[in-house]
Amino acid sequence: MPLTSSIRNMHKLVKQTDHMWLRSRGLGVLAVYNLANALVSIPLRAVPLVPAFVWDAVAVLLTVQLHTVWVHVIITPPTAKPFWKRILPFSTVFKATAAASLIYCVTTELTIFTPWLAAQVLSTPFALGQIQNKPSELWKVLLSISIFVAIQALACAPALVTLTRIQASLLPESEGTIVPVDRSFGVEKERGKYSETKGLSILEALKSFNGSWMRLYKLCIKIFFLILGCLVGLGVILGLEYLALTAVGILL
Repeated sequence: MPLTSSIRNMHKLVKQTDHMWLRSRGLGVLAVYNLANALVSIPLRAVPLVPAFVWDAVAVLLTVQLHTVWVHVIITPPTAKPFWKRILPFSTVFKATAAASLIYCVTTELTIFTPWLAAQVLSTPFALGQIQNKPSELWKVLLSISIFVAIQALACAPALVTLTRIQASLLPESEGTIVPVDRSFGVEKERGKYSETKGLSILEALKSFNGSWMRLYKLCIKIFFLILGCLVGLGVILGLEYLALTAVGILL
């Protein structure tokens, strides 16, 4: 059975690999990436007549090295080597990931913009009071949500999978992975000057994932309900604390 078929098995492997720390490892690199991305995109957004999406895409392209090294940190066992010494040359990463990064930016934007546009065209009532007053228009809400889910599943998820597999294919052979990974994902690639693969193409990355899509979607659904359950549990705890504090007179 594939490892990703069970969240419990994945968690067990993670715990065995690096005890408690692996679940938070990579947060530092991710924070650096997000900071660098913001430092690039926020000043550029001040330029008039240019959509913010354009500058967001520019920021993503300029920080591809950091995003790629974050993927490498996540998929490899702990090492004493700091992440900044694992960053690959910009030209190598840019040539391999630029197109896939742009596609992911576009699909992410469509995930937000398309449902919003549909909701505006249909005058969709999202407020609970509006839905209660016009229950016959509930289909508009369901349609907008369905569009969001469809774009996430059919465009955004494949784009993210493609980008991640290309980034993983750039991992140097000298570095091991938590789960055994063929750097070429079944595709023979040349070795570059720095002993890392030049990366999969977009079509190669998509083809290499053949047969695993349903397992990915099932995993996403499991994670969604896991997060939802945690939020509900947190809400129940906060609600009980509020009631207890009110009962003893601390809160009015």
